Amino acid sequence: MATTVATAQLGGVFLCIAAIFGGYALATSMALLIGQILGLVMDGNEATHTGLLLAFIVYACAAMWIFSGVSAKQAWLGLLKLNLICAGLTWLLIQVNS
Repeated sequence: MATTVATAQLGGVFLCIAAIFGGYALATSMALLIGQILGLVMDGNEATHTGLLLAFIVYACAAMWIFSGVSAKQAWLGLLKLNLICAGLTWLLIQVNS
């Protein structure tokens, strides 16, 4: 019984860490991606500012998704996949726009 409670508490800790740090990483990579995409149609400073503002929404949505009932392993894998996709697309847009 005690190991079940400890395991559940440890899972909750891992979810909190995923929401705080993984959500922050996702929000940052999405801000970079949005800034690169919007940089094609508007001024660079405005695109960066808009990307940073939209990152708050991404951060909140990531935290809500993590606590919606997924396991800690699924949360970390989902965050890792999304971060890699955003980083790859950002890198590709930087290479194309240069």
